[in-house]
Amino acid sequence: MNDRKIIDGLDQNGMKASSAYFALDWFIVLCIFSLYAGSVTPDVNESHYWVKAKHFWMPEFASRDLFVQSKDAHWFFFGTIGVLTDLFSLPVATWIGRLLSWAALAFGWCLFIRRFSSIGLVGSLTCASWIAVMHWGHLSGEWVVGGSEAKVFAYAAAFIGLSCFLERAFAWGWIWMGVASAFHVLTGAWLVVASLTVLAAEVMLKRSMKKDSGSLNEIALVPGRLSFMTTHSPFACVVGLIVGGGISLLGLVPALKLNQGASLAEQERGAIIYVFQRLPHHLVPSRFAADRWLAFAILISVTVCVLWFVRKKFASLWSQTISKDCENGSATNLALTINRVRMHGVLIRFAIVFSLIAFIGVIVDFSLSGWATNWSASVLRYYWFRWNDVIWPTMLVVSLLFVAENSSPWRYGARYLALGVLIFTGLYVVGNEYIKNYNDSISPADQAALLLRGESRASRVQIHQDWLDICAFIQINTPEDALFLTPRFQQTFKWNAGRAEVVCWKDSPQDALGLIEWESRMLAVFPSDENGYGMPWSDSLLSKLQKEYDFDYVLIDRRIQKTPPVMEFIQSNSTYALFRTIKLDAASSR
Repeated sequence: MNDRKIIDGLDQNGMKASSAYFALDWFIVLCIFSLYAGSVTPDVNESHYWVKAKHFWMPEFASRDLFVQSKDAHWFFFGTIGVLTDLFSLPVATWIGRLLSWAALAFGWCLFIRRFSSIGLVGSLTCASWIAVMHWGHLSGEWVVGGSEAKVFAYAAAFIGLSCFLERAFAWGWIWMGVASAFHVLTGAWLVVASLTVLAAEVMLKRSMKKDSGSLNEIALVPGRLSFMTTHSPFACVVGLIVGGGISLLGLVPALKLNQGASLAEQERGAIIYVFQRLPHHLVPSRFAADRWLAFAILISVTVCVLWFVRKKFASLWSQTISKDCENGSATNLALTINRVRMHGVLIRFAIVFSLIAFIGVIVDFSLSGWATNWSASVLRYYWFRWNDVIWPTMLVVSLLFVAENSSPWRYGARYLALGVLIFTGLYVVGNEYIKNYNDSISPADQAALLLRGESRASRVQIHQDWLDICAFIQINTPEDALFLTPRFQQTFKWNAGRAEVVCWKDSPQDALGLIEWESRMLAVFPSDENGYGMPWSDSLLSKLQKEYDFDYVLIDRRIQKTPPVMEFIQSNSTYALFRTIKLDAASSR
């Protein structure tokens, strides 16, 4: 059998794992995702995206709210998964959405990781450690396994697409990347950019191999030179790109329409607000915390060391395996070995490309942000670091899997060390998160915004219960179209009360005009003193705000507002008080 036939004869990953094993593996991974991310609803972003999804299907919901009325950046997610909000309550719809997103992501992860291993339950073995490395080593705050939102479905499709791409099924790969772009345009688009770059590199590699062709053994010993273009069909590539591109329009067109009607100056101002005020912890590397840089540097260092061990120290092992298989006539094992080495090399190229993309973001920030903020914001808003936070944990886990599965007898120490890292780091992180989720009755969204530093656990529980109680009262006893002025320290008012609010820090629109209005309202509604601390609302300020925004009720945080406003009192508890604005004008004229 010649070299070409051996390579062309590879099946999908060279493995024929049973569907029963795959189903069991998928179910275990789904359970692990649920243990890790199964907190009380809503998660930090769920109170943001799911209320907008509800308004998408029920326009009367919070109809006077600035955020839910703003343009829909994730139209495809709202139009598909968001229909759950029309059928169920927000908590139930979100839990169904979680299960759907985790199930899709578990399928994508199992399909992807099985490209590198013949272990029956390899997805279960590696997914917890993958979560752990992302949990500890991220640079820009990106995560994959968490609450239900558009990007989780996008990552699920992305890993399916990446799996197809590794198997040289380029058409299907780009179709799935198009699905990822439909759910979250940037998640899918950056993967398409990287895949085209990697493919271009492979074309050049194939040309160099034609000039300097070697035997199969020689190619296997230099995995970086093993091209995966051998079954490539140009026509299939074009069809896949066209179909995938068409699907991606479901996410791209709404994103392009976000700034429709805004002038260039307004678009630049919106970008500055979005990048430097609202999301610098995700988008501006000079604003990333020092501990994030340190954690990511450690991740890169460890991954590079493991890669060096895999690509160099295992060369002799692969050579022995290939020679033995050739002597025994075992073309299947030979093909398997070569195929996995090839895909590992391709994944390294993806990691390099995503690192270069992130490096461009760093250059833009440090070269432009100091003097051309409008330019840098217009570029940095595209999440240059998102895939960088995902690909390196993936690269480390895949490389550790190589060590665990392919170590020779005289390298059992490396094998057991790799297995220990894969198993115990995952167990530690997932176990800790499960214990926290099980013992904590306060949702992550409320932990993020509702509670103040220094409050005791008993106080936090009471404050949270007071918040739920006042929101429940509002939902039952106020008109559905009422507009509320709400406290600064919260982000779940619409989720719990089902009413519109003037402005909320978490609920910033994504279009330029909406962002400008959001900033204006934040500055007007929540003034600060010279030290940057929030100030209580005076009667004169409330009168001015009521004339400007025409709200019907004011919800007071009694931790901040010690003196009640001169209004019609409605309801209160130990932390919050509700007032109606009907008598405000008369009171302010006294």
